[in-house]
Amino acid sequence: MCWFFRLIGTASRRSRTSRSCSPSPCEGRARSWRHVANKVPLRYDATVWSIVFPLGMYAVAGIYLGRADHLPLVGIVGSAELWCAFTVWCVAFVVMVVHLWRSVVHVGPATVTTQENA
Repeated sequence: MCWFFRLIGTASRRSRTSRSCSPSPCEGRARSWRHVANKVPLRYDATVWSIVFPLGMYAVAGIYLGRADHLPLVGIVGSAELWCAFTVWCVAFVVMVVHLWRSVVHVGPATVTTQENA
């Protein structure tokens, strides 16, 4: 069974170095500072949803842990985090819809080229 835990440890180290894992809190603060202080425009990317999912799962885990172990403070923190996760989900959804509207639906005539114009 020891080989199984070594395999899991190797896989988790590899996943932490990949770009697909969710950002750490320090990385999130650094990114927000970049957009606020340096005024770098915030653009939509599909990887935004990789932040939303762990927030919701940690919130639900906190709520259930508080219920199972009779720890009301943990349940309260989980409930507050659930509202934060819901807010982040709403923001990500609105930004996604705006991005889709600007890039797919609302294509202006200046961006469309025909054979006659080319």
